[in-house]
Amino acid sequence: MIRILACLLLSVLSNGLTAQSRPADSSVLLPGTGKFSFLGFGDYAFKIHGDSSRRSTTNYYGQQNNYSVFDIRRIYLGYDHVFDKKFSAEFLLSHEGNLDASDNRTFFIKLANVKWKNIFKNSDLVMGDMATPTFAGMERLWGYRSIEKTITDMRAIGISNDVGIALKGRFDSAGRSGYMLMAGNGRGQKPENNLFKKIYANWYTKLFNQRFIIDVNMDFERLQQQTGRSLSKATYKLGLAYQQPTYPVGFE
Repeated sequence: MIRILACLLLSVLSNGLTAQSRPADSSVLLPGTGKFSFLGFGDYAFKIHGDSSRRSTTNYYGQQNNYSVFDIRRIYLGYDHVFDKKFSAEFLLSHEGNLDASDNRTFFIKLANVKWKNIFKNSDLVMGDMATPTFAGMERLWGYRSIEKTITDMRAIGISNDVGIALKGRFDSAGRSGYMLMAGNGRGQKPENNLFKKIYANWYTKLFNQRFIIDVNMDFERLQQQTGRSLSKATYKLGLAYQQPTYPVGFE
């Protein structure tokens, strides 16, 4: 398959140049205050050539050759609120190419959770719709997400948000090593549709003056019970990176 997609990023609206990442950070807010945030990305694309069988799930894969489009790729509308030193909440509406039954652009709830800070030393408890550890750790390192989806996202191997409960924290006050454990529905923004829960686990460490990063992820979910056997799905992901003064290099 040969496909050349010419894309021009038209607008980046955020507090910093951290493309397609979470726009707000409630940790910098004072108790009793909140913050609205907006992040938007647009495209101009011209499709020169593509796979005629349309087997991909990439953007514009279903369009014919010599097709051009102005498009809104992603919009975030969010609000973060800090109630006191212990509790905070975040809410985020997202448009990521979603359409309703009439092909109108629509939003979905990407984040809606409450955080209990320092439920014990250096660890927070989060409940609700939240970012999973599948992408969050390494995306913070890169500082952006590429214009196209990552492989795990494109092939629906992993999900970026899920509804559940999580414990995340650091093993030391400097944040050189940390973890996240989460139990969720495994359905992202969709309602639960089975009896089982998806278990996520993440561990990271930063070595050599916190420049070399190791990030390990796994998730496990039982799918259904059949006569004489049990079906399940597991994903394992390793990230290695070296953080330069101006940019990181690495792979997942």
